[in-house]
Formats: sequence, C-alpha cells, structure tokens
Amino acid sequence: MTVKVLSIDDTPPNQALINKVLSPHFDLDLAMNAEEGWLKLNEFSPDIILLDVNMPGQNGYDFCRVLREDTEKDNVGVIFLSALTSLDERLEGYAAGGDDYVCKPFDPTELKAKIDANSVVRQKLVAAKNFAAQAQSAAFTAMTSSSEMGRVLDFLVHSLQTSDYHEVANHLLSMLKSFDLSGAIAFRSEEMGNQYYSPSGVISPLERELFEQGNGAARIVAHKHLYMFNSPRTSILIKNMPANETVLGRLRDHLAIAVTVVEEKVKSLDVVHQAEKHKRALLTSGIGLIDSSITRMDSGFSSFVDTLKSSVDSVMNELEEHMMFLGLSQEQEASLIQKVKEQHSRLDDLYEQTDDFERELIEASATLRKVLD
Repeated sequence: MTVKVLSIDDTPPNQALINKVLSPHFDLDLAMNAEEGWLKLNEFSPDIILLDVNMPGQNGYDFCRVLREDTEKDNVGVIFLSALTSLDERLEGYAAGGDDYVCKPFDPTELKAKIDANSVVRQKLVAAKNFAAQAQSAAFTAMTSSSEMGRVLDFLVHSLQTSDYHEVANHLLSMLKSFDLSGAIAFRSEEMGNQYYSPSGVISPLERELFEQGNGAARIVAHKHLYMFNSPRTSILIKNMPANETVLGRLRDHLAIAVTVVEEKVKSLDVVHQAEKHKRALLTSGIGLIDSSITRMDSGFSSFVDTLKSSVDSVMNELEEHMMFLGLSQEQEASLIQKVKEQHSRLDDLYEQTDDFERELIEASATLRKVLD
C-alpha cells in the first residue's frame, strides 16, 4: 500500500522540491499553510505529515500539539522539516509530539528513508493500538460474561434451595430482569397443571396461546427480537432479545441453561408433590383405620364388660341365696363375698384402663389430622 504524505510548508520552492523528490515514491499532497493543512488533513487522510516550523498564523509546533490532542488523528506521523536546527528547537519539536526532525536543506535520500521508517513505526503503532483495543474488548466481554454467569449461578443456587413452583418462577423472572429482558414463563406441571408467570402477574391471551404452541415445539424458536426457549415442562418467552450478535449469543446460552434447570426442578417438584399426596393418602387411610378400630373396640369391650359384670352380679346374688345351705361360718361367708367383690372391682379398674387407652388413640388420631392440615 502506497504511503500517503502531506507536506505543509509556506515556501513554494521547498514544496516544488518536495514534490519532485517524493511524488515518484509516495502519494503526495501539498498545503501552503496551517489552515490549508487542516483542510487537506481531513480530505486526504495522510499517513505522514512533513511539517515546516516557521509559518504565518499557526506555526508547526502548535499545529502538532493540536493534532496530538485529536484521538482520531493521533496515528498520523509528524516529521518536522525546518531550517531551525538547534538542540532546543529539536527538543521543542519532540515536546510538541513530533516523531522525527529533518533539517533544511535536506538530503532527498535521507528524507525518503525517514518517511519509510516512520511509516513502518506508525503501522506497528496502529497495529499495537488495535491489538490493545481488541484485548480490552475481549477483557470487557470476559468480565461481562463472568458477571452474567454469576447471575445465572445465583439463579441456579436459589432454584435448588426452594421447594415451591412460584419461588422458582420468581427467581427466574428476577434473573431475566437483571439481563434487561422482558418476558413471561410457563410451567406445565403434572401435579399443578399449567401455570403462567410474568412481572406484572398478567398473561395475555396471545402469550397463553404461544405457550400452548410451545409445548412440543423446537428447543429454541426465534422471530426477530422474540425468542422462546422450550422443554417438556417449561417455556420462557422473551420479547426483547438484543440485536448485538455477541450479546445475543451469550444470553441465548444462558437461557438455554436456565430452561434446562427449570425443567429438572419442575420435574423434581412434581415427584415431591406426588410423594406428599401418596403420604397424605396413607395417613388419611391410617386415621380411618384407627377411628374404626376405636369404635369397634369401644363397642365390643363395653358389651363384654357389661356382660361380665352382669354375670358376676348374678353369681353374687345366687351365692348369697345359697350361702345358708353351704354350712359356712360367718367369717368364711364374709371372706367369700369379699373375694367376689374384689373381682368386680377389678373389672371396673380394667374398664377405666380401657377408657384411658381409647382416649390415647383418639388423641393420636387428632394429631395425625393436624399433620394433614
């Protein structure tokens, strides 16, 4: 690629010589003062500027200083071409931002060599700046991606810790908000049925219809800025996916991970709810059996004790009637009657113990009902 050189010098003979010497080797343009130099700088976009120091209006040093303040043009090389040759003047040129200094009258071969050398240096400088910019961009992208993954991991941790469908949805909506994404969520739970969530709490008929069509659709469905991420039990509908391909790719990956995690979480919650339902059914059945046993035991034991007491009373009466025919002494009769009364008392104690046991079973049944409630 031909190097573009702009010569700014207010002396026509100098410009004529520069044109003769350099035009065969470079793409050359000429300006007769600083004002014209600024116009040519914007129009011609040179790689190297040959800059005279003593010019009317703005001198070469001031021109270079202003040039170096313009970040869009600081890649342009500046070679001062001047009859001022002292050390102080050279230092002034360096302080102004010059890259090289050639004294007049100049040697054509030296000037060409310096232009070639400065062109190589400027190309390396531009390449280094581009590399630095790319590295900075890559670092920024890495930090952004790391921050985004942090939010995804935060969602994963909170989702794993919850045992409620609504909390999972709220954590997912919170993650979407952190990415500046607007959308809605659908869960297709075997236990809870279809559930829909949005930041406003309202799902439009069209969103509901899209979710119904998302059941069994491709894993990722895209239409312009609208994306839907699907799994058998979960769909995430996003209305405003970004246009930037890099950001879009990252968020697409994040949401694909999220829908997979939610799918497994809904599946596990369904299993937990099924187990809870089965446990409740077993508890309900157990309580029914306890209540039924209490009723049968109370009825049967009461009847048994009543019958036994009646038999003992009958034996007591008969014993008292026949006592006179047994030829027993008064002490023997009293002892026999006392033993019969003791057995009768034991029956009463046994009945009371049965009442205590029945009360304990009733309390156990009531406790199980509280567990179910």
